[in-house]
Amino acid sequence: DRGRVGWAVATGHMAFEFPLVLAISLGVVNFVSEPLVKLSIGVLGSMALMVFGALQAHQSLRRLKLREAEADDISIGRDLRGARRGLWNAFAIGFLFTSLNPYFLIWWFTIGLTLIVKALALASIAGILLMYAFHIWLDYAWLGLLSHATAAGSKLLSKKRADIMSAALAIVLMGLGAWLLISVLSG
Repeated sequence: DRGRVGWAVATGHMAFEFPLVLAISLGVVNFVSEPLVKLSIGVLGSMALMVFGALQAHQSLRRLKLREAEADDISIGRDLRGARRGLWNAFAIGFLFTSLNPYFLIWWFTIGLTLIVKALALASIAGILLMYAFHIWLDYAWLGLLSHATAAGSKLLSKKRADIMSAALAIVLMGLGAWLLISVLSG
């Protein structure tokens, strides 16, 4: 069921984010503020965006070629094993995009750090847990909504047009990764 994919992505996101929030709460912020660590995070994140974009573009273009060769349906199988594989892939994407996104890390070590400090001052570790619970439900709501909207939209959009759109967005993602890499290396 495509509708559950957003929740699997959010769970992958949370699997990286929650330990990060706890680590920041315990003082890892000094380590990550080191220039070499910041540079490494920026370079790895930029390269990850470009690789993920290239993989997505390759997959979209491959599907287009197969469709042109009149392949029936090459989507993930509708059997239980295929559905589980699809949810596992969504979880992995959520985890990897979160962990390799330098802007995500910058957000938590700046704006998010302010929230963490206030939550600690308010109620120690219980404050962190409460703050995080209020934070994460929005991720689940947003990614679940996007997943359902995508599933509904796929019924309106032909598979060929969806693949073309996916390839175009993948190229944008590669461009964003390249721009980020240039800005990290020049800054």
